[in-house]
Amino acid sequence: MEKNLELKYLDLGNCLKKMGSVAVAFSGGVDSTFLLKAAHDVLGERAIAITASSSSFPERELQEAAAFCKEQGIRQMICETEELNIPGFRENPANRCYICKRELFAQIRKMAEDNGISAVVEGSNMDDLGDYRPGLQAIRELGILSPLREANLSKVEIRSLSRKLGLPTWNKPAFACLASRFPYGERITEKKLSMVEQAEQYLMELGFRQVRVRIHGSGGQTASSSENECLIARIEILPEDFERMLDEAFRGKIYNQLQLIGFSYVSLDLKGYRTGSELNEIYLEKRADLVHHYLSDTGSGDCILFSVAEWFFYYSRTQFHPQIDGVNLAGTGISLCSGSVNSIWRVQTSAAQYESDRSPYSDTPACPDPDRSSALPHHQPACTATWRNHQRTSQRSARYTGYV
Repeated sequence: MEKNLELKYLDLGNCLKKMGSVAVAFSGGVDSTFLLKAAHDVLGERAIAITASSSSFPERELQEAAAFCKEQGIRQMICETEELNIPGFRENPANRCYICKRELFAQIRKMAEDNGISAVVEGSNMDDLGDYRPGLQAIRELGILSPLREANLSKVEIRSLSRKLGLPTWNKPAFACLASRFPYGERITEKKLSMVEQAEQYLMELGFRQVRVRIHGSGGQTASSSENECLIARIEILPEDFERMLDEAFRGKIYNQLQLIGFSYVSLDLKGYRTGSELNEIYLEKRADLVHHYLSDTGSGDCILFSVAEWFFYYSRTQFHPQIDGVNLAGTGISLCSGSVNSIWRVQTSAAQYESDRSPYSDTPACPDPDRSSALPHHQPACTATWRNHQRTSQRSARYTGYV
């Protein structure tokens, strides 16, 4: 084992040993499998696996996770959950991952506590810090630990160590929950999740190892208006697999099967496979333009609310990567503070200071257009709020425009 990797692996073991006992949030993917193996090697029966079971987690992955635990002699518990029952999740806002992980990890933490486990750990690694991942905020808020990041391990290093340990996941294709196949704003339903799962399973059985079936169609339609919608399957495969799609009979076979599953149209994405965060890049870029517009049109003391995703994209254009915990933008005249549990950041010009990160507003009136609020879930129209400065010596009105 390479010296640097060996030291990192030892650091990981020491980190886990200090915890005494751990429950690993175990999906069966590359990272969580490696973490579970390391924890079990160090802690033995004091390391358990907790795996979520829901409509956004394919049955295939659930079975593989169970098989690994049985083979390794690791106690596994199943956390029965359903993201679609969480308020706001179906509408698929930009902070969807936060909404989901906040609920999921709260349940996992409760299961761990009920079984006398001192810590809950999850498998995010150093590479996950370079992208917009609102779920990491939920993990921090709940006190969930991330030992792979503590040991400064990257995805490539985890795959390398997994291979040396003989883990079957060392070369397993990247995977994310089925909800990541939906562009932000595309309503998520049980039926559409099932369609995506069936389509991807079929393509994998045809030999495509790294594949995604993105779903497009309803946008923000309600459940009743989307019963008979026309849904588009956008297939993403690796560029080296494009040649297989040149065969007309092969393409026809795929087209017919996906139509049987329920898709009205089937397309091949010419850019090839990419991650879910890239899927939503166009959406976030548009929202970043809106941030710029409001910044340009806002007076001193005004307050604007935007999602973390929008700020990340806006400042990444200037090579500025804000920390989710809050940061001062030196020289800009703008202060950026961590906001509500819904991954919202409060933006305030230099003239304003607020007494609370959690609840900066007092006496906030109802939004003037409730119909618009319900028609566009998680979008608030402009409202007027009264806020106090931190000396509490005066009051004034501040206009805010929000994406919640």
